[in-house]
Amino acid sequence: MALGVSLVPAFLFVRDSLLRRLILAALLLCLLLGELVQIWLPLRTFSWIDIGFSVLGVAVAELLAVLMKGAGRAWQGEGFRLQESGGRNQESGNPSAGFSPQQLAQTEEKLTPDACPLTPSSQSHSTHMKVLIYGLNYAPELTGIGRYTGEMGPWLQKSGVDVRVVTTPPYYPHWKIADGYRKFWFQKEVVEGVPVWRCPFYVPAKPTTMKRLVHLGSFAVTGFLGLWRHLLWRPDWVFMVEPASMTVPGGLIFAKVAGAKSWLHVQDFEMEAMLGLSKELDSKTQDNKTQDTRGVAEKEVVAGGGSLDSRSADLSPPQSKGELVDSVGRTEVRASGEGAVERAASSAEASKPARARRPLGLQLAAGLEAWLKRRFDRTSSISRVMMGKLAERGIPEEKISFFPNWVDIDFMSPGEPKRNFREEWGIGKGECFVLYSGNMGRKQGLEMVLEVAERLEKEERVASSAEASKHGGAHGPLFRFVIVGEGAAKEELMAEAEKRGLKNIQFHPLQPYEDLPDLLRSADAHLVVQKKGAADAVLPSKLTSILSVGGNAIITAEKDTELGRLDEKFPGMVTLIEPEDAGILTDCLKKKGAYYRETVLNEQARDYAERFLERDAVLGQVRLEMLEGLGKSESLVPAS
Repeated sequence: MALGVSLVPAFLFVRDSLLRRLILAALLLCLLLGELVQIWLPLRTFSWIDIGFSVLGVAVAELLAVLMKGAGRAWQGEGFRLQESGGRNQESGNPSAGFSPQQLAQTEEKLTPDACPLTPSSQSHSTHMKVLIYGLNYAPELTGIGRYTGEMGPWLQKSGVDVRVVTTPPYYPHWKIADGYRKFWFQKEVVEGVPVWRCPFYVPAKPTTMKRLVHLGSFAVTGFLGLWRHLLWRPDWVFMVEPASMTVPGGLIFAKVAGAKSWLHVQDFEMEAMLGLSKELDSKTQDNKTQDTRGVAEKEVVAGGGSLDSRSADLSPPQSKGELVDSVGRTEVRASGEGAVERAASSAEASKPARARRPLGLQLAAGLEAWLKRRFDRTSSISRVMMGKLAERGIPEEKISFFPNWVDIDFMSPGEPKRNFREEWGIGKGECFVLYSGNMGRKQGLEMVLEVAERLEKEERVASSAEASKHGGAHGPLFRFVIVGEGAAKEELMAEAEKRGLKNIQFHPLQPYEDLPDLLRSADAHLVVQKKGAADAVLPSKLTSILSVGGNAIITAEKDTELGRLDEKFPGMVTLIEPEDAGILTDCLKKKGAYYRETVLNEQARDYAERFLERDAVLGQVRLEMLEGLGKSESLVPAS
């Protein structure tokens, strides 16, 4: 019986249908013989003989697996596939590994969007590929990660890839499972032609650190169970999205058993962001703590015992159209004159004195996180600084891909709004419409917006009528703040605004997705605010849409972060200010308010979106990377 049971992995690994039947027959025969032996020698308890037979059965099964690997090729070429450590990389090779700068330049020149636009309709369907997407968020969620993953699935499906999705019922950013979805059992639906399996999980109405851990852990359990429904489907890639990092172990196990390649796409460094903000909140309860000390504490999150400081990563943006998106899987993360791995080692050496002060639990959790990430065949992230953080976790540079968030530049385009939000919400023509649209979480630090609104309202209240006439003669406030969205901090923000008696700020729920371009076009200035220490752990997805409609973005981030370098390399495209400083934001609005009202289109922002954030180019390159990882290729036909 032990031999029969241990044949199950071999049965699952085999691709060839005839071999599968033979192994299944052997499996059933062994189980039948085991039952007959139990009838003949009825043993009701474990003994050393039972354990010995079990070990022998497992050993024989492993030997059979090794023998079948060689015999299978003789049986029918690549008739079956065994997933081994590095097996696929050795057989198919990694065409993006070890490229010289000259080879990279030649490849990027051939694959620019202008030279060969990668649209779903232009892809050749001759190469079949199966991709299983496994993640916490998916369509119809309109904000954050769910929006991007929800667009990726249908795009791949239309390009000839067979796609399935294992995810949760939509709940974000309301923190409530949407109507029409089951709360306590599994559910299947089809979203834009993609089969989606939704797994039940716990959703706290008011998330705290502990509730959020239970929330993520519940999906790690139900999601792991939901994956096995697709075992016999035999995916080629299991594409996982972080957050949630708790799903990573289960996804890796499933990928190994199913014989699939594994890809981890990091949208947020969940552990770093959560623990960093937790430390900041804890520090506020302590007296005699300086701001500098608190800032250091927020950054003391380690991976594998080393520092996560990626400030020295080379973030030089692309100099030609398509360079950014065509570097997927081929971008080298370099420090000045050294590789990122060497830089990570030196950073770890430099951080040795502080290591003793870090909690053991944090070291173990970060070490486990880094070890798991190194097990993937491919990892990717949305910015080069975040790619540097992956390298610092010990992931080889040739296995790190650049996979930026994209935007549908045709949908998110400049123009006159069809829906007049200014009129609907009572915002006068002479008032500066300052918009924040997105998640209202604690990492954003939206309390600062309330403080700025209060300061400006007080100044406007005491201003003389003659001074008011200089700004268009507006009878209402000069600045009108509008916060659109949902999130864990929304109720607190609304209560605080009411407590302060603010008349120049409004709160509205998420608007229909088809009206989002009109909303963004209507605003004079867009706020992209985050707390200190969060700008490199997370990258706000709302920024891509703001740039695509040609909006004026005010970003709160340190200069040495990814967002800071964006402002440095493209001066004037966005306005960068220090985070968590209400005075600076107030002065910025007072100084540039008139400019924002008069500027109809930020041409530099729109040009950047067209050059580097176009959806078809980004997803087309990811698809090509997946095919290359499987040792497949196809001729790309330019879009007509």
